[in-house]
Amino acid sequence: YLVYGQLLRPLRLMRIEPDQSVSYYEKSQRYKDGFIRVKTLQTGVFRANDGSIGVFIVNISDRKSGFTFGLSPEDYPISNESTYDVMRINERGQMQSVESRTADTLIFEDEIAAHDVLFLCIKVKDH
Repeated sequence: YLVYGQLLRPLRLMRIEPDQSVSYYEKSQRYKDGFIRVKTLQTGVFRANDGSIGVFIVNISDRKSGFTFGLSPEDYPISNESTYDVMRINERGQMQSVESRTADTLIFEDEIAAHDVLFLCIKVKDH
């Protein structure tokens, strides 16, 4: 997804618990006083040539975080007429089915450990 995929809009997280930011100091002249503040959960969404959507969520904090996000046909290349498999991709690249949903209910809720990365693949369910 990262190499050959098409970058899509970042996720709009509907819930982050705890909703925190982290900050760090950057010595570059580009930042006022060198102080940068970002949300603890960072995300990215890509579309592959086969039409599947890859999602990553990175927790840069030192605490576990709960989150909820949804994908809608208005923001992503999905259709209300299809059912989608949501699969977790592990560190060896193997996929494990998490759930199946239609586009109008494509909402995913989970937790992510401190300093961890979550990868998901969302694609049309084979009939």
